Amino acid sequence: MAFVAPVVRWPDALTSHLPEPLRESGIPPQYFIAVPATLLAVLVAYTITKASARSPSAQLVTVSSADGYTSRRSVGRSPTVLLVGLADSGKTTLFSSLVYGTTPASLLASADASTKPITLVDLPGHPRLRPLLDENVHQADAIVICVDTVMASKSSLSSGSGRQDGESVTDAADLLHSTLITLAKSRSKGSAGSSAVAPPSILVLFTRADQSPLLGGSSAGADKDKDEKRRAQLLSRCRTTLESELGQRRSNMGLGKRRGGVKIAGLGKVADGDPSSAVSSSGVLGWLKRMVGLSNGGSSNAAAAAEEDEEEEDDEVVDYIDWHAAQRAMEASDAGATNGASSFSLDKLDDEVVYNGKVDFALASLGKERTWSGDAAEQHAPATAADGTRDLQAWLVDLQN
Repeated sequence: MAFVAPVVRWPDALTSHLPEPLRESGIPPQYFIAVPATLLAVLVAYTITKASARSPSAQLVTVSSADGYTSRRSVGRSPTVLLVGLADSGKTTLFSSLVYGTTPASLLASADASTKPITLVDLPGHPRLRPLLDENVHQADAIVICVDTVMASKSSLSSGSGRQDGESVTDAADLLHSTLITLAKSRSKGSAGSSAVAPPSILVLFTRADQSPLLGGSSAGADKDKDEKRRAQLLSRCRTTLESELGQRRSNMGLGKRRGGVKIAGLGKVADGDPSSAVSSSGVLGWLKRMVGLSNGGSSNAAAAAEEDEEEEDDEVVDYIDWHAAQRAMEASDAGATNGASSFSLDKLDDEVVYNGKVDFALASLGKERTWSGDAAEQHAPATAADGTRDLQAWLVDLQN
């Protein structure tokens, strides 16, 4: 006898035996396509926005010469001059001598000099207060860096620490280097409109020149011509020592060979030892993994390498050397020099960082008399002490022209 059974569909027969999640949920099928497509579009838009939001590295605006500047900062107002230097380098004594016309034994507080033709800002010389330079360098028309003459006239190799407190010409060179780097960073971060304004002038003032053996002997002041020769000799010696120390510091930091070095780029870390990782990182599958964020191998290494390259480019941009003039001087020294002396000079700086592309040098001496009275010992001081700041005063007058 034939077996007769009712016709039953397989889905209807299995419905009662399937678990609850596999039954029909009532969600339209088009949602299963629209939701992933929307999430993918949001992810792609976020990735593109993040990539385009990366700011480019700061670049210095190239100016052919100093004549290209439209104006100086001090046009229409009194120029601002910063006094920078190590501790006990004579900044405060120099400040009081210029502002009050006296050389006091001690100065408790600096008075407001806004009513003077030139605004002087006496910055502290303690290393912990060095960041104050970053806050005031953007408004400076000129920077006067005070260096002790007795310390600078001695070679750093022969003088050891230079002074009792451990400060030497090396510390002065570090201060000058950090000041120039701070100024270069301030100029590189400026806008295109601020680049039309001339950069500040820099004067390295060797203080306490009267305490040097060349100018402080018994024969000082007897012959004016001999005194001028001694001053020129002392200034040349101090400048040579400072430039040599600064060039040595730059060479140790690798700044002197930055443009001539060879950089091998594009060699990132290997993601793993599996050769299939290189295959999986390419094609549509690799692109989808990078979009979702599942690929942490070659892409992250490439991004890290790109960030390192950008950091190196930033370091190359932020410098204060005129590389064309320095390269010509280096070639000339290699052709005619017989020793390994450094050809670094503060006359070959970038004219976008320092006005006229060079640093000026001068001597200063305030004498040994210390008083608050402007008509007692100051008027009866020797001519060499009374005229100790004439170079600085002439430089400040020329700053307003």
